[in-house]
Amino acid sequence: MVNPRKAYPVDPWLIPLYEQSGRPNLGHALETVVMVELIRVFLDVSDPSTRKREVRAPEAASKELPDAKPLLLPLDSTPPQPPMPEPLHWKPASAWLPDWKEEMQ
Repeated sequence: MVNPRKAYPVDPWLIPLYEQSGRPNLGHALETVVMVELIRVFLDVSDPSTRKREVRAPEAASKELPDAKPLLLPLDSTPPQPPMPEPLHWKPASAWLPDWKEEMQ
């Protein structure tokens, strides 16, 4: 038996449109959220407009979720200059991916 290919909606709220059984299917929702976060990796924050765009959402979220650790995961492994404003943290995606795999096991 071969499992069918997985398709992920771009938004977890779209899952009910595809899930015809009426089940909540939280596993699919979790997979979708993780997939969406993983594809949001950007190249670098050396361009001021990119930096401003990428920092805005985590800064706003950190105010609403003070216990969360906002983490920017660029593809570029060069530390940003100037450093990220507190409470934001920076880690290159290449260093984060092995950590993420370990945490999931």
